[in-house]
Amino acid sequence: MPSCLQSLAETLSPDEKNRAERFHFERDRKRFTAARGILRNILSRYLNTEPQQVEFTYSSRGKPSLARTYNDRNLQFNVSHSQDLAVYGITLDRAIGIDIEYIRSTPDAEQIVNRFFSENEKSAFSKLPPHQKEIAFFHAWTQKEAFLKATGDGLAGHLDQIEVSPIPDEPARLLSIPGDRQPSRSWLLHDFKPSPDFVAAVAIKGIDFAIAYWEWKF
Repeated sequence: MPSCLQSLAETLSPDEKNRAERFHFERDRKRFTAARGILRNILSRYLNTEPQQVEFTYSSRGKPSLARTYNDRNLQFNVSHSQDLAVYGITLDRAIGIDIEYIRSTPDAEQIVNRFFSENEKSAFSKLPPHQKEIAFFHAWTQKEAFLKATGDGLAGHLDQIEVSPIPDEPARLLSIPGDRQPSRSWLLHDFKPSPDFVAAVAIKGIDFAIAYWEWKF
């Protein structure tokens, strides 16, 4: 793994290397380097170029996208990582957002729910048995975050206005968003478990397509 990590690090741009160095803990530097290096490798295969030649631009909120120089196919992507896992979403001509979370004890989950969830979500959450609330929180949070990343808003968006299904045994569903009474006709929201202790969700603009999965190991 050290040699693979070094190979990935060599593909990073100067600003990415500087960003990696700003992390206080070596663990976080390695995670950032691996996540960004793998992203470059994946995108380079779609673009038929070398990983180190991939160029990014950034929105005012910091969301990365491909520079037009290397993106005449309008390839879009999004990335999320938690602990030692990362997930990547790639589309053509469609907005996409993806989020992954490690399922863990969150003492302030109820406070976050009260602040950032809709009234319907709060009601559904409050009716769950205690042993389901932890997974329900992350099930809902990843859905909200994936959608807001797809729109480019991230956590700056109005989380309480993005209504999803928090019930752990129910498929991900986008129930309500500002300005759209039937968001399920415009967006696909899908949840998945990349590993037993993680939950993830992806939001994609449009509904007339299928999702394919690949696993990267090194």
